[in-house]
Amino acid sequence: MGVKKWLAIGGLIGLSSFLIYHYRFKPKCKLQTLIILNEKKLIEIFGKIKTSYREAFKKHQKIFRNGRRKLQRSSMEYENFVYESYANIPKVFNDTVDEVLKDLSMTREIFDDSWKLLKNEESVFDAYADMKTITPTGYPRNELQMETIRDALEFCKEKLGGVLDSTETLQLAVSLLEDDLKDRYGFEIEDIERAYCSFMDNFNDYDSVFQAIREAKSVMDV
Repeated sequence: MGVKKWLAIGGLIGLSSFLIYHYRFKPKCKLQTLIILNEKKLIEIFGKIKTSYREAFKKHQKIFRNGRRKLQRSSMEYENFVYESYANIPKVFNDTVDEVLKDLSMTREIFDDSWKLLKNEESVFDAYADMKTITPTGYPRNELQMETIRDALEFCKEKLGGVLDSTETLQLAVSLLEDDLKDRYGFEIEDIERAYCSFMDNFNDYDSVFQAIREAKSVMDV
């Protein structure tokens, strides 16, 4: 009986120590209230982050493209610029998350704890993945003819073939592809993807091309 009593006391002490360490005490020694968002609210916030992040990413990508296109493509300066710009993508994403949470008067701790507790819910996980995915927006360009699109898609497939062995190799290949595509056709990769998505019944399956591009630009973790 005595052993059980001491085990119970030890358990309470351990739990108290964890709560003190994890949630800290306020100045007046009152424990902070643990707030966890419900599934609906968390998905709603993911949607706000997705919208803001796509706008922030477009700005980042514009600066990235304009900067690297002033450099010689075979130079080390070009490669370094590519790697540095891709390395900044997680910061662009995290800054966006912080800005959205600030507008909502919510702490990052509440957001992170809610995600950790609800991430096994299918709807939450899907919304989380969608939040970080870069997709084309708008409508296909009228100037793009079917033959041009088909030729450009084959060009993309050839350029990305055999470069999926590492993230850095893929990132450099995607950057070179985008710049070569712009020089050759006068369009960005987003224009080609929009046209492909709108008229995909007229083409072979090129989903792997755009999936590779998204993998290069993806944010692995919040």
